[in-house]
Amino acid sequence: MLDIARILLPTDGSACAERARAWAEALAARYEAVLHIVHVAPVPRGEATYLLDDLHVTEAEIIGQLDQEAARHAPPPESVETSLHGTTVERTLLGYARRHDIDLIVMGTHGRAGLHRVVAGSVTERVVRAAPCPVLTVSPEAPDPPAELWTGLGSARRLLVPYDFSAHSAVALQVAHRLATAHEAPLDLVHVVEEGALQGLYGLPGLTSGVIRRRIEDTLVRVATEADVPVRQAHVHGGRVAAKVLEQAASEPTEVLVMATHSCNGVGRFLLGSVAGSVIRRAPCPVLVINPTAKSLLPLENRHVETTAL
Repeated sequence: MLDIARILLPTDGSACAERARAWAEALAARYEAVLHIVHVAPVPRGEATYLLDDLHVTEAEIIGQLDQEAARHAPPPESVETSLHGTTVERTLLGYARRHDIDLIVMGTHGRAGLHRVVAGSVTERVVRAAPCPVLTVSPEAPDPPAELWTGLGSARRLLVPYDFSAHSAVALQVAHRLATAHEAPLDLVHVVEEGALQGLYGLPGLTSGVIRRRIEDTLVRVATEADVPVRQAHVHGGRVAAKVLEQAASEPTEVLVMATHSCNGVGRFLLGSVAGSVIRRAPCPVLVINPTAKSLLPLENRHVETTAL
């Protein structure tokens, strides 16, 4: 089992936040965790910038949303619900997470595209980058949590881990393994060979992509075996990383995609923020983002993870 005692759910009463709430409540029930439901309303000069993803509403609209939220939901027995004000949404949420020693943040993302996202960024992505703990992002297209998540019975949906042979993705693999074991779900790995990186990045001059693919598949299986992680299947693709990860996630029902925010070695550079951000915005399933420098969900005895070189 993972160490999840306190879950933070930022909410604005939107449909997207409600989808995230379903996952937060299911996880809180499964792990017997306290659910902290937080409404954040920064109010500069009488106007409030509200969750999620830089959505602007007035203070009166916020109050109306909170009233509707209270009418629709009776808080679960093990829950804390509060409203906060701060200079920015993300700073207020991150401060709350640190003060209350939160283990997991669950939040929605509108998946907004276009100029506004490029200029203003995303509250969800900024929280993911700076969070003191893992973050589960839930898009509007994400399915409801399976009934098995509440009961602990086996799940028909798989877990998927983008793996790049770095220490950071090795930590994500261990978290995914614990999650898959708890939910009796199959676990797959996916590795993407970046376009134009066959020789320089991988140091394999003279080999064809087919040879590289078979070697990577064999190495993925060996890494999983050495880590004592049962893997149903290892997938290797060539192309743009985010696109191929998303394509793999959509190829069959996927319960959760578990990935690291960034990596520190040459092969692992493809999981830097831009890729993680693209996956978060467009994933057809929830994405559990693991920042290896933040709080771990692993029990203490499982927090030292070695990496295997390609």
